[in-house]
Amino acid sequence: MPLDGTQLDEVTQILSRAYEILEGGWCQRHMQDYVGSYCILGAISKVFTENGCVPSINYHRARWRIEQAIEIDYGANVVSDFNDFPGRTKEEVLDVVAKAISIGPR
Repeated sequence: MPLDGTQLDEVTQILSRAYEILEGGWCQRHMQDYVGSYCILGAISKVFTENGCVPSINYHRARWRIEQAIEIDYGANVVSDFNDFPGRTKEEVLDVVAKAISIGPR
């Protein structure tokens, strides 16, 4: 939550929780692997299932912000291609999600 006391919009909350999930374990080529790690989109989906919800328009808004963050730094915006790129690191993935959080609502 911001230190100025303002509320985070719902998409920022989703992305913030997805960041925490990815900190706990990140994987490639699967939404979730056998040890409980997640890819970017898997982590976003997990946020909804944790709350007993099905993905909504905010899933697509969160994905759009991830796509924008990838495009800023990497010139492409296909989330699965970015996540699964050979040699991709967890730190790069977390940096993209942090950038998506900082983009804020549009």
